[in-house]
Amino acid sequence: MGDRNAQGDFDSSDVLLPDKMSYCNGIFVKIGVFMSRIETPVMVAGVLLGFFWFFLPSVHEGTRQMLHEIPFAYAVFDSFTRLKVPVVLFIFAMGACGIFLTQLSVSRGFPGGWDIRKEGVLPNAKTLVEKKLFPISRRESFIFLLWVVFMGFSAFLSASPFIFIGYFIRIGE
Repeated sequence: MGDRNAQGDFDSSDVLLPDKMSYCNGIFVKIGVFMSRIETPVMVAGVLLGFFWFFLPSVHEGTRQMLHEIPFAYAVFDSFTRLKVPVVLFIFAMGACGIFLTQLSVSRGFPGGWDIRKEGVLPNAKTLVEKKLFPISRRESFIFLLWVVFMGFSAFLSASPFIFIGYFIRIGE
């Protein structure tokens, strides 16, 4: 396993890879380490964003008026809390990406031998680095990069409960 630095994070130089993984030149390791470092702050930012941008203006008129003075911010708030077509398409695309990634991982295997049937879920970024679940073939590289894209939307996933609550609050308007 890679060693953790003083902050508890991984450093890409600490992750030693077998020779069969040398083709990736460490780029996948750097991506994995980067994802493991930002995973928790991105989730917290998503929750805060969801609360202050989508939920609070839905229940407090003064906050909504402040948001109304920033045209882009209000347009995003209005689109998401009214679940307009682009937002629904975005949610559908994220769900389809997650389903496709899960099915691909079940049928062909996640990089590094992660067995989704046994574990029940896709690995998080810290598990990916700890267990060295990096790709060794082009097929596994595709699955890995799809996983990176899906995990990149984690801020939206953590904000989505507030978006849906805001939608249900604003139905009567």
